[in-house]
Amino acid sequence: MGQDRHRDGLLVGLLVLAGLACVGHAGASPDGVLSSIKGEVRLSRGGGPAEPVVAATPLQQGDRIEVGAAAGAVIYYPNRPPLKLQPGQTFTVAAAQSGDRKSALARAWAALIRGLAAGFGGERISRPAATRGSLGGFTPPNPIAPRCTKIMTRRPTFRWDPVPGANKYVVTVGFYQTQNRIWSQEAKSTSIVYPAEAPPFEYGRRYFWEVAADTGTARVPSDTVWFAVLPEEEVRAVQECVRELRSQAQSPDEMGLAIACVYSECGLDDAAATELERLYSANPEDPTVQLLLYELYRRMERPDLAQKVWRGAYQVTDEQRDVWRKIAEP
Repeated sequence: MGQDRHRDGLLVGLLVLAGLACVGHAGASPDGVLSSIKGEVRLSRGGGPAEPVVAATPLQQGDRIEVGAAAGAVIYYPNRPPLKLQPGQTFTVAAAQSGDRKSALARAWAALIRGLAAGFGGERISRPAATRGSLGGFTPPNPIAPRCTKIMTRRPTFRWDPVPGANKYVVTVGFYQTQNRIWSQEAKSTSIVYPAEAPPFEYGRRYFWEVAADTGTARVPSDTVWFAVLPEEEVRAVQECVRELRSQAQSPDEMGLAIACVYSECGLDDAAATELERLYSANPEDPTVQLLLYELYRRMERPDLAQKVWRGAYQVTDEQRDVWRKIAEP
């Protein structure tokens, strides 16, 4: 059974989406964040020499950024759209602008800062645990989605990895707390849509699902994972926020990190992972994306995927941790 993340994601999501969450912190709130770095990017601060800069660097007014001839980066701001820096560009950071704390940009900034502070300001990362082994000579099916997450639909598509030798699968859904089963269905492929005639999911209630592979001689069960359906009014608020953010971005990648953090704060880790995985495909060496993906995969109990990105997450320096811990200080 998936473990509880020990956080009130619902409360945080409501605060963010209602526009009541603070944009900054009592700590040293930055004027911007430099991320999505490709190639050689240097930063000069306080008139000092330009030094190579790492991803997820908090920026201050007056910072001078130099982008290499074949490089690029994105600056995230508190109350305006991200700025994509072009190859060969030199840019000086201005002070953060005040703005409407209820705007999508302000909510996205707050989510981004909290997400980066939680990731980069956390403890030193160790290698993920090994994945589950075989059972009776067969590898158990691996539930892919929804997995340890909230979702935005009452008719989800359950997906899992194929099992060699399986001729069919049996999917079972039930109440998480009581373990009472409410629906079960056979499937020939590795996905099945929860049908309209099945018992409707209650908003906010936690459910479990599992899938068993039938090989003809044995039935091999998966681990049991949980999911919950976000209430309709919260779904509308999230979707409206994301639409507004995408409309203000010049390219899909520019808002990706912020949108992923908004999803994650509302407990929509499946949606956040999809956003980050797209960014990872475009720039697999970006340590910011690697770290946030690593944290998501750990929460979603996917050590197999965490293994793929843990090296970038492990490379976070003590200096970065100190900076982000100060930002997160109350």
